[in-house]
Amino acid sequence: NLEVDTVAPVPGSLVVTGKDVSGADNTEVTATPAVTLSLNAEGATEYRVGHDEAFGGQAWTAFDVTTRSWVLMPGDGAKQVYVQYRDAVGNTTTPISGSITLDTQAPQAPFIILNNGDEFTNGSAVTANLSATNATEMRLSVDGAFDDEAWVAYASEQEVALNDVEGVQEVAVMFKDPAGNISVTVSDVIHRDITPPTLKTFELPGIQPDDDGFLWVTEDVATLNFEIIADDGASGVEGIALLE
Repeated sequence: NLEVDTVAPVPGSLVVTGKDVSGADNTEVTATPAVTLSLNAEGATEYRVGHDEAFGGQAWTAFDVTTRSWVLMPGDGAKQVYVQYRDAVGNTTTPISGSITLDTQAPQAPFIILNNGDEFTNGSAVTANLSATNATEMRLSVDGAFDDEAWVAYASEQEVALNDVEGVQEVAVMFKDPAGNISVTVSDVIHRDITPPTLKTFELPGIQPDDDGFLWVTEDVATLNFEIIADDGASGVEGIALLE
């Protein structure tokens, strides 16, 4: 008896698994072009894998494995991998594809600016404006080191608590992408000034106080010339207010 087989194998999905920077498996993004393909088909005896549906002369191989290694085409971006199965009499499936994103580059153009570029602040916190291409996480430091600082979701604006001291303070940030690539560290500085100005001199030239320290004038309306000297060792003296 002659058995006629016109039915092609039944393929399953093609899963492409890469690894992030830490070495963990990832089916969405990979930091290395070397990936693992998970193969699945019912009734197949051979298969072939290619970078496109033409399979570029890839030879048929005995289908006796469930996984195999593969190297993606160079260049970051979305990658497609194709597999095709056939049975013992040559019935072939349509090509099945799987995808993954190759990401070998750290986030680019990392940027931070504090309080829109202000040189001084008297607050205990500042607003950091941030940016980096392809970043999904970030971590910030105000102590000059990245040790206990946790990674948080990327945001273009973040409030940062300053150290409880006066003087120049630096806020540094690094960014991470989905594959775990980490950017270079960038930083900005701001001077925290929490000490008020010091009044050095307050005099009315030509008018001497009495024994009780009071100054007297003889007119109901008088023009007084003040000599006021104030000093601030940080942001400077912006204004002076006189109170009756």
